[in-house]
Amino acid sequence: EVRNADASNPHNLTVKLTSTVDGQAVASRVYALAATTKRRIGPWPAASYGDLVQVDVDSTQLKLTAYHL
Repeated sequence: EVRNADASNPHNLTVKLTSTVDGQAVASRVYALAATTKRRIGPWPAASYGDLVQVDVDSTQLKLTAYHL
């Protein structure tokens, strides 16, 4: 789950994919969050995302909560 704690600006969270298709890297998945919104994202299959999900945020205003299913 990701929450944008910024009251006025949108921000992005990027989940990096480690898999390839025909030897080509697969583009990362970007989630855009409007100001003050919350969104649940995932699940991420290990075959596509690897054993460790790589996440990047464009602001410290994005607050992350991880769940194990």
